[in-house]
Amino acid sequence: MDVTAIRTALSNQITANVTGLRGHPQANDAVDPPCLVVLPGKPFAKYGATLGGTAIFHGVPMATTEMMFSVLILVSIAPTADRWQQNLDAYLGFGPSPENSVPWALALDPSLGGVVDYAIPIQVSQYGLIDYAGQQYAGAHLEVQVVAD
Repeated sequence: MDVTAIRTALSNQITANVTGLRGHPQANDAVDPPCLVVLPGKPFAKYGATLGGTAIFHGVPMATTEMMFSVLILVSIAPTADRWQQNLDAYLGFGPSPENSVPWALALDPSLGGVVDYAIPIQVSQYGLIDYAGQQYAGAHLEVQVVAD
């Protein structure tokens, strides 16, 4: 399992299907909202978590691994609070056009182009003002469960 490839596929799947959202497949010192950053979630990995699947880890068969990624969605806090909240709501699928949201983008291809068995959004764990890389943004952490061999 290549975690870098999973993060990249997750970022690409979302940005290819969500208008105006720029992607960073891993932590980045500088971001330009609206954007997303793929970060490790909690718990990050559960070995042997699924039924049926097996993978080879250093020559030893083991069950498929379940991983949690936190897709941090960031938008600018300018010009007004109601505007950033509407923008953030839309990216989370709660706006007038859910087909331009992160959950919708993941539903279009849960295998992320065949990189994983599936990736599904689970919950929004944080919503509001978020400090990232020394700046304050409006944002949300969308927790995405990924299962892969």
